[in-house]
Amino acid sequence: MKIKINFSSRIWILGLALSIQGYNAAAQAEPSILPDCDGAYGFGIVGYSKIDGPNVATTNELSEICWNDQTATFRTAHESSRDLELTAQQGGTAKYQRLNGGTVSPENEQLQVGTWESRPDGSLPYVRWTTENSRSREELKGNDYVTAEGFLVGTARFTPKPQPAIYDVEMQITGVGGSIMSMVFNMFLPMQGEVAINGDALSVSLVSFMPNMGPGDVKLNMDLTETDVGFDGDAHLKMENELLAGAPPMMWKKIDLRLEELATFYSGDEMAFVGSFTGEMQSFAGESSRITYSLIGSGKQR
Repeated sequence: MKIKINFSSRIWILGLALSIQGYNAAAQAEPSILPDCDGAYGFGIVGYSKIDGPNVATTNELSEICWNDQTATFRTAHESSRDLELTAQQGGTAKYQRLNGGTVSPENEQLQVGTWESRPDGSLPYVRWTTENSRSREELKGNDYVTAEGFLVGTARFTPKPQPAIYDVEMQITGVGGSIMSMVFNMFLPMQGEVAINGDALSVSLVSFMPNMGPGDVKLNMDLTETDVGFDGDAHLKMENELLAGAPPMMWKKIDLRLEELATFYSGDEMAFVGSFTGEMQSFAGESSRITYSLIGSGKQR
């Protein structure tokens, strides 16, 4: 399977330029599997984060997820929620927190399920779960917090490959890495466009949600082979900051990422995908740090 993306991008940071090209390191998607699910199956990216002073290091895992709205129970292959209570119902999204007799707080374990804000008309439920500061490091196997993000498909563990079609899609790249003072920490790159599927070939065209915020041309070529549970293949993403003078020392100068895992799934006339990139950031001060980004997106067949 070969994916080709050509798009002009206007990103939220003035002077940001990106270039993406083929790479020889293979991404092998083998998601962690749940032994069973008493609710709705899905796929997600689970991020395990450790804090060391001002630095945050994250490791991603592609995993099956399971949500039971009757018992308010959420599980990944290696994590599970507990004592979640419904705290708000806003539009098509239900919000839960682990209260344990306390009050609503941003530091509580939290879960939201329902409408993905990038596609409010989508019917594939979006799920985001985070432990924040609600569990000890010992409970989290040495991590400071864990976050899971993905989509629910239904009772089927995997979905069949789609017939030839064109999908209008929205996607975003987010992530954490390096110092919390760096501009790659919690970076957010939203995009929209289309995916055309014909046999084993996907052609993708995307543009930024935020035009006229700075020049940048983005070109992507990925060689991927679809499997029953994800993709094997090659992809390489590079970003270069075009700011010529006056950059703060901790601002990122170069970012070099490799696709690690990617999974797609389908329901009726909709598709969704989750993936993970890892690599390195170099700041204007010359310091380097490891960074991890997640990719999430959804589309509807025309």
